[in-house]
Amino acid sequence: MRDLQDMSIGQRVIVTAIIVIVILLLLAAFGYLTGRWDDANAEPLPSPPGQTQPGFCIDEITRERARDILLAGLDESFKDQVKSLMSVWLRDERGQPGRASVGLHNAARAFDHARKAALEWSPPLCPP
Repeated sequence: MRDLQDMSIGQRVIVTAIIVIVILLLLAAFGYLTGRWDDANAEPLPSPPGQTQPGFCIDEITRERARDILLAGLDESFKDQVKSLMSVWLRDERGQPGRASVGLHNAARAFDHARKAALEWSPPLCPP
C-alpha cells in the first residue's frame, strides 16, 4: 500500500470513505450480534398534567390558525407541482400528455389525502 503522502486527494477521499463504511458495518454487526439491534428501551414522553393523550395540547385559536397554514401550504404545493408538470411538458414532449396526466393524477390524489388529513387534524385542547 502507498503512503498517504503519495496519494492524490481523490484517492484519499476514497480510502477515508471505505474506512468509515467498514467502521459503520462493524458497529452494525456488533449491535446485531449482541441482540441490541431491536432492543430499544425508549420511554414515551410524560403526559402533561390532566391530559390523557401523550404529546402536546393546543388552544382552539392556534389550532385553527395552524390548520389554515396547513391548507394554504397544501394549496401552494399543489400549484407548484402543476407548474412543474407543465414546465417538464414544455421542455420534453416525449410521452406527453400521458406523463403529465399521470403526474397530475398523483399530485391530485396526494393533495386530496393531505387536505382530508389536515381538515381532520385535531390535537387535544389545553385545559383552561
